[in-house]
Amino acid sequence: MAHKGKEAGKVSQRSIYLFLLAAVIYVVAAYVGFFTPNPDQFTVSMLVSMATAMVAIGAVRAWQESRGEALVDERVKLVNRIAVSYSWSATYLLIAVLILVQQFKLAVLNVESLLSLIFFFMIAVLIVARFYLSRKGELE
Repeated sequence: MAHKGKEAGKVSQRSIYLFLLAAVIYVVAAYVGFFTPNPDQFTVSMLVSMATAMVAIGAVRAWQESRGEALVDERVKLVNRIAVSYSWSATYLLIAVLILVQQFKLAVLNVESLLSLIFFFMIAVLIVARFYLSRKGELE
């Protein structure tokens, strides 16, 4: 059974909260950029990027909700669960490989590079698994 918004043309509270959080992040970015001495431009641009992404996601969700489209059904839930399990399993294997790389001193890895590699690998596997499973026929 598909989950739909309460009414077509109405935006959910979840989307409204997303827009409000994005507005708060924009205000924080403006404060950091304008009112702090020697503002860190990386921090300001990161905050603006986060808020812009939240607005884009909120806008797409609000548009889907206003049209009355189903956002989640049982197949999508199943695909997401399986994709997340694949992502975690592949990440555990990557961590094992990275431990071996560190043990045999094949490469010098610092904490920042390791965490960013693990994080982006996990997200990439999740996206690929979700893409593959959503096009696959029958799922168990």
